[in-house]
Amino acid sequence: FSIDGFQLKLQSLDRYEIDFTLENNGTEAESLPQVSVTFNDEKGIVLLRRILKPGEYAGRSAQDEIPANGALPVRFTFGLAGDRPASCEVKALPGA
Repeated sequence: FSIDGFQLKLQSLDRYEIDFTLENNGTEAESLPQVSVTFNDEKGIVLLRRILKPGEYAGRSAQDEIPANGALPVRFTFGLAGDRPASCEVKALPGA
């Protein structure tokens, strides 16, 4: 899996919108992976890391898998109280 077109948008003081496309670069259909979201401060210290299940980022009515060479657009909001993050990283965790 790969993450393409990642965007992080501030919606309010402590609410962010995360937008990306999850791509299956394989030759076979694959089950939706878990997704890791990590917010870091300006020193690279982790402020928050969360592992999301497919139902949390793709919605309960989402398909269970992505076809070979297929893609799934993903958009969700995320709350983060406290310090404003300097960066955010999103990774697909296949087989998790």
